[in-house]
Amino acid sequence: MRPVLYGAIAFACLLSVVSAFAQDNASDDALLPEGVIVYVEQKPKTTRDGLASYLGVRRERYQPSQAIYDRFTFDLFTIDPDGSNRRQLTTDGMNERPRWSWDGEWIAYVNGPEPIQNLEVIRADGSSRKRLLENEQLIERFWWSHDSKKLLVAIGT
Repeated sequence: MRPVLYGAIAFACLLSVVSAFAQDNASDDALLPEGVIVYVEQKPKTTRDGLASYLGVRRERYQPSQAIYDRFTFDLFTIDPDGSNRRQLTTDGMNERPRWSWDGEWIAYVNGPEPIQNLEVIRADGSSRKRLLENEQLIERFWWSHDSKKLLVAIGT
């Protein structure tokens, strides 16, 4: 009888944790833009050897670069969940890891190739791009404060 009792208690605790988590997520969803998705679009760059360079095939006259930013561009876009309203936010081709602020007004992201990177923010409509950190050694992670006014950043060594 005791194993059944312990199982029931464990299930009740798990149920209360899950319901509390679901309530917190429901309130957080109201702070984000209505279903807008931010993502990084990767496109191959055109090169002198075209498809051979893209596939990594070595040719006598031209050796393709191994650096990812020499072969691809990475730009930020937003889009509605139904595929409409696609908007390009950046055009410099070296952006990654976008994160919404809690209020849905800003997007923070890493700009530049490793190991020297920048931390930048941009408004959700693509305006007011600002560089917060410049030439940092490997930005590991970053988190928005709940008031969307500050960022906590972990920088590698």
